[in-house]
Formats: sequence, structure tokens, C-alpha cells
Amino acid sequence: MNRTSSSQTTATQPAGLLGPALIANGAFSALSGLVLAIAPATVSGWLGVDIPGWLRLFGIVLIGHAALIAFVVSVSQRPERSGDLGRWGLLNLVAIAPYPLLMIIAAIAAVPRDLGRLLVLADGAIIGVFAVAQWMGLRGRRLTAAAAG
Repeated sequence: MNRTSSSQTTATQPAGLLGPALIANGAFSALSGLVLAIAPATVSGWLGVDIPGWLRLFGIVLIGHAALIAFVVSVSQRPERSGDLGRWGLLNLVAIAPYPLLMIIAAIAAVPRDLGRLLVLADGAIIGVFAVAQWMGLRGRRLTAAAAG
């Protein structure tokens, strides 16, 4: 296989870990967003804080995040757009990477109930796993491209 066909093959191959990590992140955002948007008062009670309006707004933002991820993943399946997944994956990683630390701070400083702390820390840990998986997927794409180039 010559250098050109190798590069073309790499560009059209599946995104490895990045695609599934983004899809899992989007699915979790959609599920979390729906819970927050539909039942913000219940979640407020679990957390032990009185902020249902903010929780509903955050839920709507999460639903939008999930829709954007779904759009990006579906568009990046086209061969002419396969490089877009890496760019969007990096942007999403930058957006979610600080989230686990923010959830640790929130659990310590702002959430009075033990159940709420557990939920906030679990949420931060799940997003942390998605961030690590996306980072590994981006790194794998870069290494694959370097080996092909």
C-alpha cells in the first residue's frame, strides 16, 4: 500500500474509541438533561438545595449538548467529513474535562445532603470516565495518523 492510499484509509476508518465515547457522553447528557428538565424539584430535594429553576435550565443545556453530539457524530460518518470528529471531540473534551473537579468542589461546598453528595460525585466520576475515553480516542487518532503519514 502506498503512502497516499494508507492516509486515505486512515481518514475513513472508524474513530476507534472517540466515537463511542462521544456517543456515551451524549446519551448520558440526554438522560441527565431529561431528568433535570422534567423533575427539577425532585432533584433539588435529593441534593438538599432549593434551585429547581437552575436545574431545569442546566437540563435543557444538557439536552442541547446531547443533540449537538448526535449531530456531529452522524455528520462525521460521511467520508468527506471524517476529520471533523477529531476537532469536535477535542472541543467537547475541553468542555467536559474540568467537570469532575467542579463536582468535587460542589459536593464539598454546596450540597448538604449525603445522597446529593453521592449523586454529584457519581455524576462527576462518570463524566471523568468519558473525558479519559475521549482523550484516549483523540490520542489514538493522532498516533494512527502519524503512523500513516
